[in-house]
Amino acid sequence: MLTMLLKAHSNTLNQLHSAQQNPFYSVDYLMQARQQLILKLHAYNSEILQVTLSAAQLLQALRDLNTGAVLASTLAEACLVTLLTSPKKLTHECVTHLNESDEKELPVKQLLVEKLAIYRGRTQTAYAQTFDALKPIYFSQSAQHVELFKAFKQVAIELPTTKVLFKTTNDFAELNLINSPLMSAYLLLLDQQRVNHVCNFASQALSREEALQVMLHTGMPKYVPLVVSLLSDVEDAEPLINGIKRCLGAELDNLVTYETQVQAQTDAQAIVDFQQQFNQHWPEHESYYVGKTLVYGYALNQPIDRVKQQGVDQQSWQVLAILNALKMDSKNYQESVH
Repeated sequence: MLTMLLKAHSNTLNQLHSAQQNPFYSVDYLMQARQQLILKLHAYNSEILQVTLSAAQLLQALRDLNTGAVLASTLAEACLVTLLTSPKKLTHECVTHLNESDEKELPVKQLLVEKLAIYRGRTQTAYAQTFDALKPIYFSQSAQHVELFKAFKQVAIELPTTKVLFKTTNDFAELNLINSPLMSAYLLLLDQQRVNHVCNFASQALSREEALQVMLHTGMPKYVPLVVSLLSDVEDAEPLINGIKRCLGAELDNLVTYETQVQAQTDAQAIVDFQQQFNQHWPEHESYYVGKTLVYGYALNQPIDRVKQQGVDQQSWQVLAILNALKMDSKNYQESVH
């Protein structure tokens, strides 16, 4: 099954993986695109889909195919499609095997666990499972990772001191986790004063690009005009445009045309057009954003239903899942104390 997928649909698998990293593709789109591929597989050879695999067999197939000739991202995508055609029991067994195995040298492991996260559902239990699945990926690699995890968990229970706040921010940067759902979740748990401290610290201690990314990860639209004004002055504007999209979501369409948003990721003239359109429309919309904290355009102080969650991108969905898991942990902790 995996071999056939890699041979006949490698381009589609690559496109799906790229879309998962892009904030312009929603979770719902990714699910539908993978379902279309599964329908093609049914039409191509339904007998292949009737073969019952065990988790051990699937993982062995991953090990056999895990060579330099096959990109880890493509292999992980093929494995995900295989799991989606299989009984849910196999999916759970596979995740359990992956989390318990010591095969850290298997690059596909991290990618597959991340891809499986959005298929766990939208319940509190599913959020907790998603966070549990991501923990080994981000926090089990070194003593510094372990310390960061402790600080990350603690912030859901008690707001940190300035000293701890700065150390944690620096750890995120040193571990190359600035542009991650974890950084977003951490900042969204802080109060306004501490967010300002982090942004000021980042402006002094980190590179300009990193500092601007931190500002966008706060979910506060007030930082967006500053970032937009500097898009022409950075070497790579794509991460910042992606950050703006993950902050404002579909609301960005009211400020900049969708075509310009997409083109500005790689085209210098489109970046200028992006800036001009934004500056033209921002004044009439600015009052709407005052005092708000957003994840993909949705205010954190308002419930985001399941339908709306399907419209966010993969990273924003992970941010929401992590926040929900941490809030549940904090509630359980407070109940145990009292």
